Amino acid sequence: MAEQRNFISFKAVGLEEPSFSPTGDIEIPSGRRLSERIMERLSASGFAARNLTQRDYYGWEWTLIVDRFKLSCVLQVLDSPLLIVGPIPGLKKLAFPQAGRIAETKGGEAIVRLLEELQGVSNIVVLSKEQYERQQR
Repeated sequence: MAEQRNFISFKAVGLEEPSFSPTGDIEIPSGRRLSERIMERLSASGFAARNLTQRDYYGWEWTLIVDRFKLSCVLQVLDSPLLIVGPIPGLKKLAFPQAGRIAETKGGEAIVRLLEELQGVSNIVVLSKEQYERQQR
């Protein structure tokens, strides 16, 4: 079985600055507008993208539904943007693991295609979790 390539790194210009607390901690991370743009484009392409929420201090998360499988999309912007697409655990994922992997691949490919079209986005690299972790060492 091939490794899932669901770690999408890229460069983006025009990201909003994060908001900081009086003690210097990030309260609201950058990347919200980019997440909204990605979700809008996915929706316009026939996918269901919804439920944008802040993911702790480092990013934004939303749900992408592909072929009735729910995927989690997490955009984190610390040094440079990283978008991770992964399955949301559930009975359907357990019962149909191959179909779940296909949906995950399809969702990731759709995101890469729309990132390639977004102005201000460049240097898109798609990696497996293992490849990404090796690159970070």
